[in-house]
Amino acid sequence: MENQIQEWDSLFSIQEVGDFYSWRYLEPQYNYRIIEYALNQEGTDILSFELYESLSVLHSFIVRLEHAERMMTEHGMRYRNISQKWDKESMEYQTRNADNRFNFFKFRVASLDRTESLKDIAKRSEYIVQLVNNELGPEMTRKAEIDMIYKYLEAGLEREFIVERFLQYFDRFSDEELNELIDEYGTDN
Repeated sequence: MENQIQEWDSLFSIQEVGDFYSWRYLEPQYNYRIIEYALNQEGTDILSFELYESLSVLHSFIVRLEHAERMMTEHGMRYRNISQKWDKESMEYQTRNADNRFNFFKFRVASLDRTESLKDIAKRSEYIVQLVNNELGPEMTRKAEIDMIYKYLEAGLEREFIVERFLQYFDRFSDEELNELIDEYGTDN
């Protein structure tokens, strides 16, 4: 997204309009019912205040992301074609060109908001995973991670994909250990 924004900024600086009219975000795009469920557990022993607060922040980041995507979609849909046959000095050409540039500008602003929201979501999600892991403790965390491996296998994901992802995000596992767990799953099922 950041590379795309740079391209749009360079086009805008030379008074060109980029291909912003083909970007569309369908709603609902994000399923955060689990977050909402957890937020409804406020005041219970199930959820620590720190985790509750972090989930609240994550929820607001996702809502902001959706808003930015909605704005991008709306401004993209406001693009209006300009005929190659129109005289560039005509009022019709200049008005439509100005409208398209204005919507392109607003689209770019919304895309910047989207990019920042995505970064915020990634950082907050990483923090929440650490919080949950700390609250679960090492044994329960390991069990949850192994269960996730099995869910990936049940979903039909390939071994190479699973191993690559787990080595990237779960540094507690070695390549050999992951392959052993995958082999054990295959013999159990």
